[in-house]
Amino acid sequence: MAEQMETQKRLPSQENLLLDYIHRLEKHKTGRKVVLIHLSKLKPYNRRKQHLRAASYSFEGLIKSLQGQLFQVKNADLFFIYKSEAQAEVETTVRKVRFLFSDDP
Repeated sequence: MAEQMETQKRLPSQENLLLDYIHRLEKHKTGRKVVLIHLSKLKPYNRRKQHLRAASYSFEGLIKSLQGQLFQVKNADLFFIYKSEAQAEVETTVRKVRFLFSDDP
């Protein structure tokens, strides 16, 4: 148990990974875009782990094809930084995520 906690302390947070990624992209930012999905604004019943996982998994195809990188920060919001050539695919993915939570006001 103590070993697991020690490992968690050493792992960088998603916020730190996001900042690091942005700094590394500074020289290559041309042709990059970002989409922010405010999952933190969802009702609590829609912020269950399985719902958040489903939203993140929606971007898996884009990540595997090296079109972008996904970060989920502590408040559950998603940042997806992607190449502008993938704009149409990203819009489709965002629509899918919106549909997942369409019952949330």
